[in-house]
Amino acid sequence: MRNNNRVDAKSSQSLIGLLYFFVGLLTLHIGIGALILLWYVIWTVVRCVKGLLALNMGEPIGNPNSWWFGET
Repeated sequence: MRNNNRVDAKSSQSLIGLLYFFVGLLTLHIGIGALILLWYVIWTVVRCVKGLLALNMGEPIGNPNSWWFGET
């Protein structure tokens, strides 16, 4: 059962990331898309670094289904 929760968390992270990316692409022509894509890159890098730090310390990610950086 624990492995299933991990798969669900990875699926939701992937979907959130794809949503940020596609909304950024769709709004790129009106100028705000560049900001959304920049946010997507920052969000992805921070999530990856926090995940690797948690893995290194042997701890789980705080809230893997979060739209932010895993805290809330």
